Amino acid sequence: MKYIRILLVFTMVLCFCSCMQTKPLPNQQEVLEVEQKLSEHAVSPSRSAEFSLEFTGDAGEYILHFTELASYKNYLFGWIPLPVSEKRCALSVNSEAMWAEKLPRVFYLPDRVGEHTLIGIGYSSLREEPGKERVERLYIPDTVEWIGRDAISLGALKYLYIGRKVNLIYDDDFRGGTFNYVKRLEIVEVSPDNLRYTAPDGKCLFDTRTNTLLLGTVYALIPPDTLRIGSNAFAFMELQKQELILPQGVNSIGHSAFLNVKGVTALILPDSVTELGANCFTGCSAEQIQGGGYTVMPSLSFDNVQVTEFIPPSSLVEIEMGAFDSPTLKTMYIPRTVTIIGEYGIELSPDAVVYCEAAAKPTGWDENWLTPLHDGEPMPTIIWGAEMPE
Repeated sequence: MKYIRILLVFTMVLCFCSCMQTKPLPNQQEVLEVEQKLSEHAVSPSRSAEFSLEFTGDAGEYILHFTELASYKNYLFGWIPLPVSEKRCALSVNSEAMWAEKLPRVFYLPDRVGEHTLIGIGYSSLREEPGKERVERLYIPDTVEWIGRDAISLGALKYLYIGRKVNLIYDDDFRGGTFNYVKRLEIVEVSPDNLRYTAPDGKCLFDTRTNTLLLGTVYALIPPDTLRIGSNAFAFMELQKQELILPQGVNSIGHSAFLNVKGVTALILPDSVTELGANCFTGCSAEQIQGGGYTVMPSLSFDNVQVTEFIPPSSLVEIEMGAFDSPTLKTMYIPRTVTIIGEYGIELSPDAVVYCEAAAKPTGWDENWLTPLHDGEPMPTIIWGAEMPE
């Protein structure tokens, strides 16, 4: 019996230790799977929560409180227990309610929802209607481990705090990033105990594992050891720097990284930039976008740019379908290295002039490689056999 009791105690200890083991933090695929569950939940939630606001009397700050509901009709945030634990949950999307005028100026996300610890912020969970933005300060608690795609879209946000456990912030060249329409951000603060993310001088959010600038601020600080500008990093921002020179060493610019950026007049890329994401410069206010060492100009990468002259790098080989259009461009040069241009690869106004180094249209250029911006307009002028500027 003695040995049986010892064996039982040993077994109980093993079971207890097993239960106490911490599940590894989620990878990108796990986040996608969770977001799919959150998306399904947003359509027909089985559990949900609404919030009430409590005024603290200190600088107009509010604290968020959750109340469980049986019905989803009036809830602001949906939430579901995640499969990793019965005591963990994540925010899900509710676009109709999220676009209501209900969010506080100073917004503290709770670290718990009932008995559940908040560990994730799902797809499109925190967003406000453009023109009706209220949230200026957002605090993400220390319990949160991941933040999903397009999770934060707060146009009035000026201050962002990231807690110590955040270990995955979404950044994908094809689907975008976590942040969108965060156009007035001035200060980023990250818990000093966070092992992956930092905020150099409080002027950007930086991933030390991949040397990626995930989110910029209006001051447009880019650390010198940056290797990648993340998706949506400066999207819609109103920058306070006219000339933005990316440091040597940056090798890729993510999806919508400079989408509809305002304030900047010149954007200079080092020759180390070899990859561009879709929509990376779409709607950018810069009158000059020069430099780089990329070989492919992806579709929509230079959509509706405001440049007056464009000289692509001599490394350029391919201009994909619908890659470049500009209502303001007057002069464009295409080096002989470009052997492929897709259909509607370049769309310009009738008064634009395109100087091509090739003596005649290369066979790899689509018949409709160059078209006017609007149907019925005259074609831009093409000059073959032109010399490229130094």
